[in-house]
Amino acid sequence: MERKTIKIKTKESGIEVEYKSFITGGEMREITNIFLGDAEVSLGAKGTTSMNSIKANVMVEAQDKTFEMMIVSIGGKTENVVEEMKKLPLKDFDEIAKVLTEMTSPKEESDTSKV
Repeated sequence: MERKTIKIKTKESGIEVEYKSFITGGEMREITNIFLGDAEVSLGAKGTTSMNSIKANVMVEAQDKTFEMMIVSIGGKTENVVEEMKKLPLKDFDEIAKVLTEMTSPKEESDTSKV
């Protein structure tokens, strides 16, 4: 399936960033696996579940994986986009990260079938 891409220019520096218009289920599973890779889930006596803590660095690892999978180009460069992201001014970095985080964050959907 061919995905459309979206191009934006960052507000701070005007750097053009091209990214994929949506994340696939498989890509989202890869990101989720980063979070759950070292986690242990326990089943309680009354059917409750609990999860142990996760390592703090998984947030950065998951963000890098998101950049790698979703960004097509930064300033025309298509190679090593994670490294290119790290070179951006913080305001540009945060702007792009926010857009991609919104795309990869679960959203609650309203159930209109029960109206």
